[in-house]
Amino acid sequence: MSITDAGSDKHFIMGDLEMDYKVSFERTPSGVAVHEWTLGPRRIASPPHKHEYEDEIFYILEGELTVLHDDDITTAGPDSYIVLPRGHFHTFWNSATVPVRLLVVLAPGRLEQYFEQASQLVQPGVPPDLAQLERLMQEYGIVLQFERMPELMARYGLQSDVPMPAGPPQNAG
Repeated sequence: MSITDAGSDKHFIMGDLEMDYKVSFERTPSGVAVHEWTLGPRRIASPPHKHEYEDEIFYILEGELTVLHDDDITTAGPDSYIVLPRGHFHTFWNSATVPVRLLVVLAPGRLEQYFEQASQLVQPGVPPDLAQLERLMQEYGIVLQFERMPELMARYGLQSDVPMPAGPPQNAG
């Protein structure tokens, strides 16, 4: 057993998404990670994407979260769970005027290493280095669909502080 206090979190910002690591995958024999994420009002977390290796489970703490899973869109509020199995395209956003906070379980949790590295490449006000992002995505079994971002952002009135790349990474699916 271990007890972790709030002062021992790792904190990262990747684009518009704030991530606080509550339990790193390295601390659990099963390799599961638990994070707390915050997404500001009218923000989208990422382009639609899929993971080859990880399942994600979201538990909404505050606010409302809208999730695109393959072609299905749903909105969930506090005390709701959203299960996103590996191998399916998904993204999520906050359509509301207040931040949304969620607890995230990554199984396995190695994806947090991707977040740490990607947070250096995906920063507000700076176009991402697509060559480095492509290498990172291949290493972690991730496929992004950048080309879907403009339509999603326009349709749902979303914003992002990360400039859109001129073209999609080569592995965009």
